[in-house]
Order: sequence, then C-alpha cells, then structure tokens
Amino acid sequence: MLMQTLPSFVHHIAPQRLPELLQRMPKAELHMHIEGSLEPELIFAMAQRNKVALPYPSVQALREAYVFDNLQSFLDIYHAGTLVLKTEQDFYDMACAYLARAQADNVLHAELFFDTQTHTGHGLSAEEVINGLHRACADAPVMLVNDREMLSFMDKPRLDELIDVLRANAKESN
Repeated sequence: MLMQTLPSFVHHIAPQRLPELLQRMPKAELHMHIEGSLEPELIFAMAQRNKVALPYPSVQALREAYVFDNLQSFLDIYHAGTLVLKTEQDFYDMACAYLARAQADNVLHAELFFDTQTHTGHGLSAEEVINGLHRACADAPVMLVNDREMLSFMDKPRLDELIDVLRANAKESN
C-alpha cells in the first residue's frame, strides 16, 4: 500500500533500504518547540531528580500515550513534560538530548523555539531557561542551530514578563 503512494523513482529502491536512506538523508527541522522534544525516559529522569509526580505510572505508559489522536492529547503530554523542567540544568539536558538525536538523524539545520512564559509561570526565571538552552547549543559538537534560538510568546505576555525575558536574552547575546 505504501509503495503505491510513493513517487515512481522510489519503486526502484528496495523497501528494506528505505529506513537507512531516510536516516542518512540531510534534513532541516523548522519551528521546533524544544519542550516538545522531551522523550519519556528523560521526562522520568527529570521528574525523579526534581521530585515531581507524573500522571503516568511508568516510562512505557508515557510512551504509549505518545500515540496522539488529537491536539489536546499532545498538549497534555507537552504540559506534563514542562512540569519536570525545574532548573537551568534541565533545559541544558533537554536541549543536549534533542541536539544529539537531531545529529544522529542527520539534521543539518534546526530552528529551535521556546517560550519562557510556561516556565516563569512554574516559578523559574527567564534567565534559567535561556542560559540552559544557550549553553547546550554552544556545547553542541556540531552547529545545527542558527546562531540564535527563537523566543516565542504565548498569548499576550505581561509587560514585566516581556522585559525580563528580553533582558535575560540580551545578557546571553553579549
């Protein structure tokens, strides 16, 4: 069935070779919200490190919940993942894990988006978020990311939040 929907030139490639070819193919990831990259194993490790209870009894149960049937089911897991991010080191570890996976998948360019509002709403400073992400990008063995990560804001940020985020970002940029 899949072979019938592929372009004709693909029919000349043995089906068992496709996974390897796709893995080796250069890729770009655009508009990648870094918090959405958290894998179940890292969510559980951070939850344990930060003493955060999760609504899933095991890594396997969380992995099984990754079969999304609508936007809300994705957002529920996304939100659970944001709750385990409590320190600058957590943001560093999350970004390092994503960058390692992206490099292994031959991603040559990634545009990382992040929002500080979710995390400042959980008691972190914008500086902790930005510093952790920036350190991971700077420490990455291969530069996949543009020279800047991209801030995104949910809804309408309060002016004081916006000023704090911009000041923290300006410190990292200098």
